[in-house]
Parts: sequence; C-alpha cells; structure tokens
Amino acid sequence: MLLSEVVTNAVRHTLSGQGGHVVIAVAECGDGLLHLEVLDDGSDSDPTLPPMDDLTVLEESGRGLWLVSQLAHQWGWYGDTYGRCVWFRVKR
Repeated sequence: MLLSEVVTNAVRHTLSGQGGHVVIAVAECGDGLLHLEVLDDGSDSDPTLPPMDDLTVLEESGRGLWLVSQLAHQWGWYGDTYGRCVWFRVKR
C-alpha cells in the first residue's frame, strides 16, 4: 500500500506523469527492514505532510504521505526540480 501511494504521488505530482519515468528500488537493509525508493523526474514543489485537521473525512486524496509517515518505520525524501527520491523503510 505504501509503495502504491508513493508511486501514485510521483505520477500525479511530478514531471514523471507527463511522459517521464518512475524508478522503484528495493533493498534489504538489515534488522528486518526493507528500504524502498521511488525516484521521479521532479517538480517545482516539495513533498509535504498536510495537517490532518485540513482534511475532511470525505476527501478522496491528500493522505498518501501521511499514511507513509504513520506506517513506515522511517521515511524521507531528497532531490530538486530535476529529480527526486521518496524513500521509506518497513519491517519485513
């Protein structure tokens, strides 16, 4: 589910969704953790966590990174307008 959320964000909110590319990498990093990365073609805005108070129960989007932040062991991102990587770690 978390991988699906991050890939969806890459396609919806970056240049990857305009004919670009998305790359997925998965590695075992020890201590029973898997490290997953989604690399995209970047955008003018950075990934942000919206305050949950700003979302109503009926809204259909806006919870992807919040879910990642709540369910992943760790998560983060790096990059710029030319490319970005959103990564997270989950227990196996």
